[in-house]
Amino acid sequence: LQRQSADMRAKPGMEAACASDVKSLCPDVTPGGAQLHDCLRENAARIMNEVCKSMVRETENIDKKSASINFGIRTNCHNEKKAFCGDIPTGQSRILAC
Repeated sequence: LQRQSADMRAKPGMEAACASDVKSLCPDVTPGGAQLHDCLRENAARIMNEVCKSMVRETENIDKKSASINFGIRTNCHNEKKAFCGDIPTGQSRILAC
């Protein structure tokens, strides 16, 4: 799931389902680093393919529930997690709440 949070190409079927939406909504976005996820989330209302839209929502919901899966949190908040949440047990979105 960590890889899927970072790169939509790692989620089975997502690259194919979202190909036309990526081409029209995110033409200049480089894959990886959750950049395509971010672009599709920003343009969710304009996604035409319902399977793609569902996968975008599913990935976003998973990212909202787990700091250990969420690419942005894992890569950008390491020091904050360590400084402010070091004694917080993982699971049940406790790190995200911290």
